[in-house]
Amino acid sequence: MADVIRIHDESIHGIAYWDIKRQARLHQLQRVHRGLYVPAPTVIDAAGSLDRQTASEQVKDDYWRNRLAAHLERGGPMSAISHRGAARLHGLEGFDRRAEDITVATTCGWKQSPAIRSNSLRSDEVTHVDGLRVTTVLRTLLDVGRFVPPDVLELGLEHALRGSDRRRPRDWNEELLAALLMAIDVRRVPRSLRVVLDRRGLQPPTGSYAETLLAQGVRRRRIDGFVRQAVIEVLGVEKRWVFYPDFADLNRGLLIEVDGRKGHEGADNVDRDDRRQNLLSEGFRILRFHARTVIANPDKVAATIAAVQASMPIRPKLCRLGGATVELTATGAQMTIHVAGGR
Repeated sequence: MADVIRIHDESIHGIAYWDIKRQARLHQLQRVHRGLYVPAPTVIDAAGSLDRQTASEQVKDDYWRNRLAAHLERGGPMSAISHRGAARLHGLEGFDRRAEDITVATTCGWKQSPAIRSNSLRSDEVTHVDGLRVTTVLRTLLDVGRFVPPDVLELGLEHALRGSDRRRPRDWNEELLAALLMAIDVRRVPRSLRVVLDRRGLQPPTGSYAETLLAQGVRRRRIDGFVRQAVIEVLGVEKRWVFYPDFADLNRGLLIEVDGRKGHEGADNVDRDDRRQNLLSEGFRILRFHARTVIANPDKVAATIAAVQASMPIRPKLCRLGGATVELTATGAQMTIHVAGGR
């Protein structure tokens, strides 16, 4: 819970007026607005003394949230944390800065930074995160689109659309995408958001931060033919397997996997990856890249993918893959492989 000290409300926080002034002079409290103070970002070292020069990330986050709470006190009940501050509170990728953006009503009398004045915020545009009033993800994306370039906005949008269960990439927030597309028709939408929505279309979201960077690298290299989170169904006589490669050129049989630390460690995940590799290796060429490699240089990884794709011809619909004759039925981003005789 945020910690805001009101100078004239001793009955709540239990600190007398003169003591607040003394702590402020000693930099133990910091003034945010007139009559509103928050604890200074301090940590206790191993010797038990206060270190006011450096602070852990958690301490910095707590201090930042306290300042946001003080801004909300100053802004009044019609205010809400918004724009880049709301994006970070929602955990959207690409927004690492502890911004203090706050939207306030034009009638509250606060005109100085970081206030962003607005006629009003509708009740359905405000939610609560960590006890703070915050604009919803939808309103936040519409707001930050006026401040950030398309590539940064795309990182946040893909994260917002992504489902919570990485093993089920088809379960994603389609309602949010529909609401954003509807907003284009009923309200003025910032150019950055229009650019992102136009170039991503109705595709499912990427599966991770690294995958979004790779999608941007592929786009910059003008590589065509890839779909994200394709569905590959392998039908044997007695069993059915379904796989969701991160990127796939189904016409050439090229699959791209970005291996992140969380999704590919542990015995169960290793067994799953090995089983998928064995089932698909006869019919597809699989390129695997670690997320660290992609994050370090997505354009270099995209160049590698482009070179491999250029060397692979478009294959017929009925062909022999490995030792089995298979029928390849590709519809959009879905392919069904019927394996003769099972496996």
